[in-house]
Amino acid sequence: LELEKDSIYNKYIDKVGNIINAEVYQIWKKEMLLLDDEGNELLLPKTEQIPSDFYRKGETARAVVARVDNKNNNPKIILSRTSPVFLQRLLEISSELKFKPAFFPLEAAPMIKGRSSDGFFPNP
Repeated sequence: LELEKDSIYNKYIDKVGNIINAEVYQIWKKEMLLLDDEGNELLLPKTEQIPSDFYRKGETARAVVARVDNKNNNPKIILSRTSPVFLQRLLEISSELKFKPAFFPLEAAPMIKGRSSDGFFPNP
């Protein structure tokens, strides 16, 4: 059990500042309990939630790992959706997706008999 707790702590201390996806497991008045893909418990306090957000049990939430507390060898992973780091990471992901060049094989471009390819490759 101690090794498992150390393993969870070490896994998430390295992920501080990174975005993760987790499933909403339980919703309380002051915080939400989420589970990662391995069943580890993650907390999203009400103060770290966007006021207009509304989640139901079983939905997936995306948040940044804000901090990892380890009181009495009991790791507590705190997430945030209001941290400036969360917005920064979302913008990084968005720009990576938006500006990634798309390559496709030439045979995928339809060539119509009697037409030039100028429509597909405009002049610079």
